[in-house]
Amino acid sequence: MTQQFYGYCDFETTGLRPSAHAPLEFTIRIMDQTLATIAEYSSGDIAIEAADTITPKALECNKFTLDRIAKGRSRHFVLAEFIDFLRTHKVVNCIMIGHNVSFDYGFMEKMFGYNEALFQAYFTHRKIDVQGLCLVRNILQGTPLASTSLVSECKRYNISNAGAHTSAADVDRGMQVYHAVMNELFLAKVNS
Repeated sequence: MTQQFYGYCDFETTGLRPSAHAPLEFTIRIMDQTLATIAEYSSGDIAIEAADTITPKALECNKFTLDRIAKGRSRHFVLAEFIDFLRTHKVVNCIMIGHNVSFDYGFMEKMFGYNEALFQAYFTHRKIDVQGLCLVRNILQGTPLASTSLVSECKRYNISNAGAHTSAADVDRGMQVYHAVMNELFLAKVNS
């Protein structure tokens, strides 16, 4: 049987659109089919490129400064290091997990320079969106408009919001929310 990999990923960025904005840091926790951690990669600070746009609100949220961004490592260096990490751990066909995972998936594609063949050597098109699971839970509970932000979900499940909007802390918090919402959905199914 082939090993199935999952990668819970979180990016901090200069804005919301990968086509215009830049990754500032990311963390990904690689897990096996039981969701046991195999390894974790954190990029550290990533410098932006000339064509990248900065949205002040994003920097206010993630606490990056222009000085900190200028001291970051190049995207190309980080990508080479990250690919070495993936190869070392023999990661292939990885299913990405995240809170609003399409956002992180888009910035991961940008990290790979939109090189589809290189990206697909490690990641599959399949994704698990934790925020989507939270929305399903809300719909089943009759509260479809309740907030499903990571901060709100952490409050709901009594998970600390310490370190919010840093990629490593958001991976930790996001995985806790994932397990909590999956348990809640499973119990709802069992009790129905």
